[in-house]
This record gives sequence, C-alpha cells and structure tokens, in this order.
Amino acid sequence: MELVPEVATFQTNLGIALERTGHFTLAAEAYRAALAADSGFTKASVNLQRVETLKEDPNIPPVDLKSLAQEFVQQIGSWANAGE
Repeated sequence: MELVPEVATFQTNLGIALERTGHFTLAAEAYRAALAADSGFTKASVNLQRVETLKEDPNIPPVDLKSLAQEFVQQIGSWANAGE
C-alpha cells in the first residue's frame, strides 16, 4: 500500500479488511482512495455506498495501520529465517 497507494485494488482490499473489523470510517477512506485512483472501479463504489450506511461502534479499539504493517514485515522476516 505504501509503495503503490494509487492501485485501486489494494485500497479496496484494505477497505474490506477495515470494514470486516468494524472500522467503517477508515474503510470509507480506503474506498474513496480506490475511487480516486480509478473512478470506474465498481467494487469500491458499491462497497463505499454500503459502508456509508453503517454506524461504527464508538468502543471499537483504534487501528494503527503503520504499526500493523511493520509487525507483518517482521513476521514475514521470521518466516524466512525459520527456513535457514
């Protein structure tokens, strides 16, 4: 995502992940980013319309995407090292 943020599919997949974890506001932002990259991307448009009707639970813990990405990179590194 950070390397190629203008890829609509990446943004949409991020939106789906955020939506499934209840982070509807962030999901909507990701779908909007997907549409900014490709205004005709139907999947992002449909998902944005749906998520904009959902009410986010104010008690849901915040998500730190940068921290999660760093943890993921470290986890992948440990997989590579495990095979040595």
